[in-house]
Amino acid sequence: SIPVPERLMSPHPLVGSTLTILKTHAPNQNGIVKAWAKQCLDVSVGRNSIGRAMRIMDTLLKALERQGHSTSVVEKDRKHFTCVQVLSEAVEIQLRETLNRREKQFTVAEKKERERSSWLRDRIEYEYFPSGRLSLNILNYLGVGYRRLWSDGKKQHLEDCLASIVAGVHAAADAEKARRLQREQREKEQKEHEARRIAEQERKRKEEEKIHRLEYLV
Repeated sequence: SIPVPERLMSPHPLVGSTLTILKTHAPNQNGIVKAWAKQCLDVSVGRNSIGRAMRIMDTLLKALERQGHSTSVVEKDRKHFTCVQVLSEAVEIQLRETLNRREKQFTVAEKKERERSSWLRDRIEYEYFPSGRLSLNILNYLGVGYRRLWSDGKKQHLEDCLASIVAGVHAAADAEKARRLQREQREKEQKEHEARRIAEQERKRKEEEKIHRLEYLV
C-alpha cells in the first residue's frame, strides 16, 4: 500500500502550483474548480475536495518519482495534461470529482416566468453539484483487459488504490510501447513497400528507354 498523509507536507512543485490556482479560481456553474493555468495538473474538483485531491496527487507523483518516473504538464490543443514519463513512454492521467444531480429549485420570479410558457411549465430541470467522490483516470487507450479507472466507492476510497494506480501506469506504458513498436513496424513496412514500388517503376522506365533506343537504331 501507499499511504496518503493527512496533511500536505513539502508538496511536489506541480502540486504546489496547482493548489494555488485551485484555491484562487472561481468554480463553474456546477461547483467544480479547474486548474487551467500552465504547470497545473489536470485536476477538476469541488472546493471541499481540493485539499484531499492534492494530497492524493502529491503522494502519487512522489511514489512514481521514487521509481524513477518524472511527471510534467504537457499542453496540447490549448489544454493541459498531466503526463507521467515511464522510460520512453508518456502516460496521461487526470483526477476528477463526479457530480450528483437534484431537481432544480426555482425562485419566485423564475416560477412566474415558467408559468407564462407552456413548454417550460411542466419541464423538469436539474442542477448538478460536487458529489465528494473522486476518480483517477488513465487517458491513454489501453485496450481490453487493462484497468484505466479508479474511483471512490461504498467501501473503497481512492487513497486505498494508489499502489494499483502505479501498477496501472506501468501497464499503460507497456501497452503504449507495444502500440508504438507496432506502428513503427507498419510505417517501416510501408516505406519499404513504397521504395520497392519506386525502384520497380524506375527499372521499367529504364527498360523501356533501352527498348526505344534499340528500335531507333534498327
